[in-house]
Amino acid sequence: MPGHVRRLLCVAALTVTIAATAMAQPSPQPSPWPTRPIKLIVPTGPGAATDVMARLLADGLSRSLGQPVIVENMGGASGIVAHQAAARAAPDGHTLLFSNTSGMASNLISYKSLPYDPRKDFTPVAMVCDLGPQSVSVNAELPVTSIPELIAY
Repeated sequence: MPGHVRRLLCVAALTVTIAATAMAQPSPQPSPWPTRPIKLIVPTGPGAATDVMARLLADGLSRSLGQPVIVENMGGASGIVAHQAAARAAPDGHTLLFSNTSGMASNLISYKSLPYDPRKDFTPVAMVCDLGPQSVSVNAELPVTSIPELIAY
């Protein structure tokens, strides 16, 4: 058998052996989650309605998952600091963001630029509360007391 044919057969046999070995290896299974405590970032100060809801959620999650869920309040700057910290966190599921309207919607129109993009940097995984203390407010000196009056004004 000529040398170049022998080399070709050896390469083919080696390739088949490597492929068979790779296929015989068990595919890696995802590691169990969570593997350590979870940080739940809250974009308000302690005691605010968002914080209270987050703490109730954290307590239930801690019991269900068997890992502590630690609430970390990052109030101020309309939630920008908290949202930025969550957007920069490692994408390993151990940092969660308990967001609110300011950080995901209002800030988009209130600021020229944000250090995060609510549409690209976050994926919603749960709706915790769809009713809440949301309101439209105006300066007390403005002569309106309702939405129709505001529109007419």
